[in-house]
Amino acid sequence: EKITDNTNFDDHQNNIDTAVMLFHHNSGLTRFSSVEDLESEDETSRSIAREDLLKEISRQKLSSEEKSKLVAKYLKAQGTGGYNGAKYGRNGNSHADAITCASCGVRTLNAGDNAGESKLFSLDEIDTLMMDEDAAQDMDEMLKEENIVEIPTSATGEFINVNPHNVRSYYKYAEVDGNVRYYHLHREFVDEEATDNAIV
Repeated sequence: EKITDNTNFDDHQNNIDTAVMLFHHNSGLTRFSSVEDLESEDETSRSIAREDLLKEISRQKLSSEEKSKLVAKYLKAQGTGGYNGAKYGRNGNSHADAITCASCGVRTLNAGDNAGESKLFSLDEIDTLMMDEDAAQDMDEMLKEENIVEIPTSATGEFINVNPHNVRSYYKYAEVDGNVRYYHLHREFVDEEATDNAIV
């Protein structure tokens, strides 16, 4: 079936023929169909195919103005770029805060006035994320294991030795009395210097 200006793709979720046609259309095969003629034995066909291809490629090029607008839009979405009303993060720098859930790792950038709902928690407020005694003991034992793997760090054959358990998402908090607590947290999002009890 041939795609025309009257082709309707509204039912693509329920009609397999329509879905296949839509996939074919979005693949670019119809837009660059003349590419096949680049290998034609006929010089005229090859010449026309090259001309069509160059025209299509030139239409995809962005002007300097279009590039500037896209970059400005991207920077505004991050909260940077000096646009009117921009807020540069709570530390006053030129980068937007990445509002992050320290438990699941989901994050969103705080752009301008769109701070969203975020809150800092002390460890004492999130007992539900603390590993129970058995899980904490298992974690402690795993971190002590000599289960080392070599990770390549360059194309020249250099490696570093890594314990795979060290890259797991956990946070270890040592109390003054020596007691150790483990939490189901991304430790890179825990601010140990904020208070005596850490903040996430």
